[in-house]
Amino acid sequence: MANPGSASSSLMLDRMSELYCNNLMSDVIFLVGDERTRVPGHKFLVKTEATLEIFLSLSQKQLNEIAELDGLNCEEFELFSAIMTWAQHNCLKLQIPCTPKNLREILGDVLYKIRFPIFSKEEIFEVFAEYRHILTHNEIRDIIQTYKGKDITAYAKVIS
Repeated sequence: MANPGSASSSLMLDRMSELYCNNLMSDVIFLVGDERTRVPGHKFLVKTEATLEIFLSLSQKQLNEIAELDGLNCEEFELFSAIMTWAQHNCLKLQIPCTPKNLREILGDVLYKIRFPIFSKEEIFEVFAEYRHILTHNEIRDIIQTYKGKDITAYAKVIS
């Protein structure tokens, strides 16, 4: 993969930005690494500052489309964290406080696209600890019910 500061990396990030902004991700293939591995554009999520800048500039519609994709090159918890960063960024951009109510409004339906059941137990605990005021009690209950047999019910009592 190209070095984050290289000219080819800059060109790739420019191209990614163009693809995201014009909804052209479906038929694009990137050739990655020395072996020139073919990677479909919708699975190519580079973790660099420049990519974060592109991610933060996405519309809510584009964010929803990305959240719905299968096979992103990141863990679901990383996607959730990036989405929460996007929401906080948009609160600041709109010059409104990052309250749970405002974050929830900014997020819209994208929160329902997150695949909480595939989070590890530790990741779910982190979500409950840091974002429990964004999730309703019913949503927390529903998430906990998907973890039947994974012993997180004790933690659920702590956050209630």
